[in-house]
Amino acid sequence: VVYVDNGGYVGIGTTNPLSKLSVVGAGYFRDNVGIGTSTPEAKLSIQMRGQPNPTIPSLVAPGLVIKNGSWNFGNQLEVQDSSGNTRFLVDSAGNVGIGVTSPTEKLEVAGNEKVTGDLKVDGSYFDSSSDAGTAGQILSSTGAGTNWTNLPSGGDSDWTISGSDMYSAVSGNVGIGTTSPSAKLTVDGAILREGSMMWGSNAHTHINLGTASDTGTDSFNYSYATVSGGNVNTAGATYATVGGGELNTSFAEYATVSGGRKNNASGLYATVAGGWENTANGEYGATVAGGRDNTSSGFYSAVGGGWENTASNDYDTVGGGNSNTASGYWSTVSGGSGNTASGNFGTIAGGRDNTASGHYSFAAGRRAKAIHNGTFVWADSTDADFQSTGTNQFLILANGGVGIGTSNPAGYTLAVSGSAAKPGGGSWSLYSDRRLKKNIEPLSGALDRMLQLEGVSFEYSDPEHFSYVEGEQMGMIAQEVENVFPDWVSENDGYKAVTFRGFEALTVESLRELRQEKDAEIARLKEENEN
Repeated sequence: VVYVDNGGYVGIGTTNPLSKLSVVGAGYFRDNVGIGTSTPEAKLSIQMRGQPNPTIPSLVAPGLVIKNGSWNFGNQLEVQDSSGNTRFLVDSAGNVGIGVTSPTEKLEVAGNEKVTGDLKVDGSYFDSSSDAGTAGQILSSTGAGTNWTNLPSGGDSDWTISGSDMYSAVSGNVGIGTTSPSAKLTVDGAILREGSMMWGSNAHTHINLGTASDTGTDSFNYSYATVSGGNVNTAGATYATVGGGELNTSFAEYATVSGGRKNNASGLYATVAGGWENTANGEYGATVAGGRDNTSSGFYSAVGGGWENTASNDYDTVGGGNSNTASGYWSTVSGGSGNTASGNFGTIAGGRDNTASGHYSFAAGRRAKAIHNGTFVWADSTDADFQSTGTNQFLILANGGVGIGTSNPAGYTLAVSGSAAKPGGGSWSLYSDRRLKKNIEPLSGALDRMLQLEGVSFEYSDPEHFSYVEGEQMGMIAQEVENVFPDWVSENDGYKAVTFRGFEALTVESLRELRQEKDAEIARLKEENEN
């Protein structure tokens, strides 16, 4: 039954229509139905024209189109529960919200989601609202954004989260930057690390990723550089190597630091074997074997060890010690302290505060100064400079005596055991200038004193004791000489020795007295004959 009241309201199945059209009972429409539009695009098309949004308790249709008119009030579509809480809506901008009332993206969901099929993102990346993930998350996609996602705990996933740990128990390989990993972890590209990567069960043995590679290129783009272990070590050149230690650097091709701390090998083929804060930066083949604060900066120069030693010129060598410097070409300091070999081919055998500044010079002992070319200066422990005065000198300072063929010079400046020769003749000189003397008096009684001496032949009873010559000898007995010339006799280790002092003058005056006696006797005989 169709009923039309006085107000123009039409009722179907009712005589009390509440609107322009009120239908009580089921209805059937074969074609599209439009509400607020004369051109419905689906089985039911609803278009609001500035009116409040409709409430649709239940709607089943193959197609549904809801259009805003020229006025936009509120959401195009909203689904609420019985308490009026919004569960689903589509706003006027086309954003869809599930569990939210003001979606800011095309789809915004408050709560968990479950996807049983594939989840595809056609944009450049999948972004999160924060810049960094939390514990137990992984980076799940590539792109310009931060792409963190939580992994399931347990189940069939290859990755498992247990507390703050994440692991994969599958038997396959992991590839980063590659689809064909050849090892448990294969990375195609550079690695930036903070901290150390441990190797094996020992927590203090590790590889420094990003600076170590023995089969390709490290992060500095140098081929075949190697860091075997240690902490914060860097091999920054082709074929450069750091064996271990801490804070060591190898910055030249084929340069090597074996270990230690804060060592640097920055010359081609340079080597620092170990120690602390040593530097081998010579142009080619410089070496520091160990020690602390040593520097080898010359071509093929070397420092064997010690502290604060420097080999600064080509082919220089410092064996060890403290504060020694070899700075001439081919110069050498074997050890000691405070020594300087600055002459070419200069050598210091050891000791303290010695200088070999002349070319081909040699110094040793304490404060020996070979400052002229070709000089040899050997000093004892006296705390005073013992210095060369000309070229090609051979100088020895030995206040305890010099022994040749004997280890007991017995208080003599020079003690020779065995025969001594002076090939080519010449003479021994003694300063005898009158200007150097005083209290000059003539000798008297020289002949009588000379005749009191007695020459004897003898053999030493134990020639090996002082390395004496075996067989018959000629000389005097010290005890007899002492009775006449006591100043000629000295004693060491309980044995008496004779030193002839002024024997030449004594001989001359003895001959003079003998001549005078002879002349007087001849004169007396002549006088007797004449009488």
